[in-house]
Amino acid sequence: MKKLLFLLTAFLSISICIHGQEKIIWDFTKGLSDETVANLNFDTQNWNSNGTDESGITNNWKNLTKPTTTMPLKANGKVIAETAGLLFDIGSNDYNSIHLAQDKIRLTRKGTIIAFPKLLKGQKVTIVGKASNGTATNRGIVPVQDYLVLTDGAVTNGNCIFVGNQVEGSLGTYSFTWEVQSDNEEPVDVQFQLVPEGGIDFTYFAIDSGEEMDNKAFPSKPTISYTMENQQTTIELTCESEDAVIWYNFENTTDTAKSTKYVHPFVIKMPQNVTAFAVIGGEKWSELSQQRVLVRDPRVVIDIIGHYRAAKWNDKSNGDGIFSWGKIAASAYELGEDEVVIDPETGEEIIVPGRGPKKEPEVRDEPGEEPKWFVKSYGQSLLWQNISALNDKVGTNEGGYYPYMAGDIDPFFPITNYNIQFYKIFPDEEPNGSIESKVKFQAPFDIVVLANMQGGPLVVQVSADGKQWETIGEEISKTGYPHMWKKYTRSYDGDDEVYVRLAQLTGDMSAKVFDIYVAVAGEESQELLEELNQELVISTMQKCATPTIAFTNGKLQFTCETEGVEFVPSISLIDTEIESNDKVDLFSVYRFNVYAKKEGYADSDVATMDIDFNRLNGDMNHDGQISIADATAIVNIILNDITVIDPEQKFYYSVGTEKVTRTNYTTVNNAQFKLEFSEIPEELDLSAISQQQVIILLPEGCIPIIKKGQNIVTTTSVSLGNGYSVYTTTGEINGSECTCTVLK
Repeated sequence: MKKLLFLLTAFLSISICIHGQEKIIWDFTKGLSDETVANLNFDTQNWNSNGTDESGITNNWKNLTKPTTTMPLKANGKVIAETAGLLFDIGSNDYNSIHLAQDKIRLTRKGTIIAFPKLLKGQKVTIVGKASNGTATNRGIVPVQDYLVLTDGAVTNGNCIFVGNQVEGSLGTYSFTWEVQSDNEEPVDVQFQLVPEGGIDFTYFAIDSGEEMDNKAFPSKPTISYTMENQQTTIELTCESEDAVIWYNFENTTDTAKSTKYVHPFVIKMPQNVTAFAVIGGEKWSELSQQRVLVRDPRVVIDIIGHYRAAKWNDKSNGDGIFSWGKIAASAYELGEDEVVIDPETGEEIIVPGRGPKKEPEVRDEPGEEPKWFVKSYGQSLLWQNISALNDKVGTNEGGYYPYMAGDIDPFFPITNYNIQFYKIFPDEEPNGSIESKVKFQAPFDIVVLANMQGGPLVVQVSADGKQWETIGEEISKTGYPHMWKKYTRSYDGDDEVYVRLAQLTGDMSAKVFDIYVAVAGEESQELLEELNQELVISTMQKCATPTIAFTNGKLQFTCETEGVEFVPSISLIDTEIESNDKVDLFSVYRFNVYAKKEGYADSDVATMDIDFNRLNGDMNHDGQISIADATAIVNIILNDITVIDPEQKFYYSVGTEKVTRTNYTTVNNAQFKLEFSEIPEELDLSAISQQQVIILLPEGCIPIIKKGQNIVTTTSVSLGNGYSVYTTTGEINGSECTCTVLK
């Protein structure tokens, strides 16, 4: 289940955010990881092939998006590890403005911004690169901020045109260094812009730690403690260092912009991956404290059956009357006969306008066919706003619209851009605007509201007939903050079908509503609840001890202090060199992983051993040399001596009549699909594969060519030494988008 996967794996993801005290290097000459290459190849919506090597394998990709300094570069939905911490803004330039290659990152357009993490006074930035055109003399960069002072490198006409301090051994490549000479004691922005023209190949960026920061002590690592109750857990954070500020988040990051400052114990109602860190003086960051914190019998209601989102109105409120900007609110009542009264203080007659019957409300349906929501008002103006809601700068009450606390960011109920504002109110009358459903929802259900409550309050209500309304839970109170949004949940426990509305009946103007979700405890909720409860059970179990691995005389031996365990090993090849699309040079290093399991115990941690077969003193086939054949023989000995992952649980493609067993395959451990043939076909049908890795077993001399459009999907191959070879895609593919032909 995708939502569950997000929840449980977010803790394992890597988020890099650099602060003043840290030193980091981005060295693009070291190449891209296999994971990055696979993600770039797969994400054809955002990246296209922009060049290949001599073997026809893509080694250069162009970006098809328009990134800004709030958007890290991503491929296949994941932040690219090699650029993490760097941000780029191409402004009004073409989408084809960033090229990422195996040895560089090319920025092609002038005006492009490179943004580094915030740095402190005294820190230095080094940038190395060269003009992408060898004869160009107008490709340069300048700092955006005037407190960035050039300390190394030549300047031409006020710009760094890569004409100074040539790096030895790299013709045409030049290095420049700037120092932060700001008077501000807090971290400051560090940005550079390409001028007067673009077209620069950058190979290296670096920031140092600075002298002043190196002389200060780091704060202690915070401690995470908690008290577990039914349907909620209270978390307390402490730090031994005086004057340290503790921050926490649920995203595995050290970025204060994505974290909440800890003030007092807080409550979670769903299991969370808690990350805490301490900061002293805005300069020194502690080590991370990270812990998976569970909730006993959590309330899980995530199956969405209704969703109002202001984005669907898309400027439709800028029409006439009370739904138009610049219009004052209208009275909810018809004009009546004026009444003459006597002022008790002056004795003068005063004419009071008469109030007639209540008017019919004005209504705007949700745009599109079969609208399910509408906005309604008796006179209060309700305005659509072109305003973006962001998930960073937690607790920031200026600029854009940001979450009040880290806990307001919920992957099951994401906030979307734009809002409808409960705006002006007619003098001496109460507010009377509402957002209502046109369809009924079967109770019980939760109503989740994502709103900025600068004004208010608002109430969540239900009605069987759309006329008589019942308020559910506490009102959503005014906070007064003009730029922070919060998540509010109200539960309706009835068993009938009812309409839902969010209304303002009292208070001040300027509450802004982004989203309203209606959710029930359906199949997804039940599945997640069962897995969370099982996680809780496992967490209370005694854990198997971590195994130890020994490699003696070509055989693996596993031991464990916990008696009676079953060992679960896996093997992967971690050192290969691809010569062409159908040849892979092995080896040297195999990685052996194993964990222990036992009924009634939690699984152990994974033990790992890397074995370099090139360093083994064993001529396994007695041909007078140590070669790939010897390594294959050793692997087969090992595979005969241990239990490989059950082939019934891990599937494969196979062609031919010979049964694939654990004695004659090595890299089939990660395959995700099975299809068998009695003869070798000219094409393989991959259409049944959805976001999965493919492993294909073929007789020697047969090569699978997988294409996505015009691009060849990268595969690696391993000869099994028994007449067969295994071909593995380096990443997951969607088979419906691919073709596979077999060359014989």
